[in-house]
Amino acid sequence: MSTQLFITVRYGENKEELFNPHCKSLLLLECIREKCRCGDEAILDLVDEAGNVSNISDKENLTEYASQYLEGRRKYVLIKVIRSTNVDTEPHKYESLLLNLEKHYPELAERLDRLSRPAEVIPKGKNWQGSKKRSSQVSKTKSPKRNSLARIL
Repeated sequence: MSTQLFITVRYGENKEELFNPHCKSLLLLECIREKCRCGDEAILDLVDEAGNVSNISDKENLTEYASQYLEGRRKYVLIKVIRSTNVDTEPHKYESLLLNLEKHYPELAERLDRLSRPAEVIPKGKNWQGSKKRSSQVSKTKSPKRNSLARIL
């Protein structure tokens, strides 16, 4: 006999609901949407307490069992995903549907904020320290050869 491992989803004004993740991700998200009273237009997903987004709302994961992405007996925070039109330049944005997230999970609030910001890109030519190191390493390796060739000639 297998044991059912439920997950706890936190949302709203510090509310919690239990869900069985042993079903297709699409079905789980529909149940969460209904029980947590989320609008039909929102893209929902779950994030664990460490800040790892489950990505069960991704198209390729909707037909898979949610238990592949979620661990039983764990608490997850319900989030809204605002998909980026160009993931290469701007990441998806994540909004917590648990009010006062920073009060309950300060580190998680910071992590979601970081995930929602574009990564800093260092423009070409700005990494002068790295190029300086490479040129000095190259000149050190070439100098002895030049000297040895000059000695031979």
